[in-house]
Amino acid sequence: PTTAIPAAAKAAPKTPIVMASGGDPVAWGLVKSLARPGGMITGLTNFNINISEKYLELLLAAAPKVKRVGVLSGTNLNIPGRSLSTEAVHRSAVQYSVEVRVAEVVKPEDIEPAIARLAKEGAQGLVVMLNPLLRVERRRIVKLALAQRWPVVAGAGEFAEAGALLSYSAD
Repeated sequence: PTTAIPAAAKAAPKTPIVMASGGDPVAWGLVKSLARPGGMITGLTNFNINISEKYLELLLAAAPKVKRVGVLSGTNLNIPGRSLSTEAVHRSAVQYSVEVRVAEVVKPEDIEPAIARLAKEGAQGLVVMLNPLLRVERRRIVKLALAQRWPVVAGAGEFAEAGALLSYSAD
C-alpha cells in the first residue's frame, strides 16, 4: 500500500477518497469494515486472506505427497497486518497436517538465501505470497524453486507463465 491514502485522509478529513489497492484497508485502520467502511474513504481491494489459505490447498491437491511446504513471503515493515496471509497459511497447514517453513524477503538479495534455507529445512514445495517485490522477481524465484524440483503455487498469473505449477488470483 501507499502512504498516500492515510496522508490524504489526514490532510483533508472531509474530502471523499476512493482507493484502489491490493491490500487490507481494515488492517491499515483506514476503514471500519469492507462491508461498511464508514468515514470518507471507500473504493475497492483485491485483498482476501482466504486466498492465502487456498494456495496451500491447491499445492497439496496437485502434489499430495508434499509434507513440508516452504512459504516465501515478501516483508514490507510499513504495512500493518502484513503477517495475516502467512498466518492464514499456518492455519491451513494444521488442517492438512503439513509443516510450513516461512522465509521472509525484504530485498532482492534475500531471495537466494531464503530459498536455500527452505531447501535445507526440507521443503518439498513452495508457496509464494503476493508481494510487489516477489512478483518482480518471479522468474528468478521460479528458476530457483524448479532447481530444487519443487512444485510452485503463487498468487499472480505471471508466476505460472514463468514456470510455476499454478497460480490462483483474481484476473
